[in-house]
Amino acid sequence: MIRLFTLLVLSSFVALADPSGKTGFTSKTSTGCGTCHGGNAGAAVTVTLNGPRSVKPGEMVDFSVVVGHASARSAGISITVRSAPTAPTGAVGTLSVAATGSGLRVRTPGTGQEITQAAPKTIVDKQVTFNFSWTAPVTPGSYYVQAVANAVNGNGGPDNGDDWTFLEPVEIKVESATSVEDVPLFTSLYPNPLAPSQILRLDAEFVGPTQIRIMNMQGSVVIDEMMDLANGALPRPLAELPRGVYMITATGGMISRRGTFIIE
Repeated sequence: MIRLFTLLVLSSFVALADPSGKTGFTSKTSTGCGTCHGGNAGAAVTVTLNGPRSVKPGEMVDFSVVVGHASARSAGISITVRSAPTAPTGAVGTLSVAATGSGLRVRTPGTGQEITQAAPKTIVDKQVTFNFSWTAPVTPGSYYVQAVANAVNGNGGPDNGDDWTFLEPVEIKVESATSVEDVPLFTSLYPNPLAPSQILRLDAEFVGPTQIRIMNMQGSVVIDEMMDLANGALPRPLAELPRGVYMITATGGMISRRGTFIIE
């Protein structure tokens, strides 16, 4: 009788706690991690998606999800890309992870693709990063990254020592390529030349999240990231770039501009 009771308890535990991740809970219309990790859904966990917000049809791009928590021991994640912000099923494009070292795996291949952790990932300095890639569909449109993340105490139990939250769905636009020559020039781009310690300022209409793409004169992309601009000012100096001439394109909302600047 004792052995039977023990088996029942273990069976329930396995059904609740799955260190290799669960699928089907990324949509904000779902129960999220609540059925396995207690009821602490909220601000104790932060989830941030880094990566481009505009891609070309069929283009493969890299993303990272950063999960933060002040005191948890480890974290898990489930990620997918769907056709609507809270769509509960289906997946768009192709998800992939590095063959080794990512700590992630692709689940339910095909139209139901999701990425989960292969095992809980240790939180260091109050955060942990999960890296993955997505190959966009060939059909232009808006698609949405969904994710749900937990930060856990590591005891393997579904108790209130665990926290979790959803990523606010992030829109990724798949847009047909537009020739750079078709993009109008900045009306203002200064200082130019630019010292490594100075902040580059664009047209003042660029405010908030803006995709910044910078290429060197050899045509190599040296910066391609979403930056939060205030009155056209980049949020940081471009100190990592060596001296030279660069081409910059900025896209924010429906506005795109291009120009050339010099770092001296």
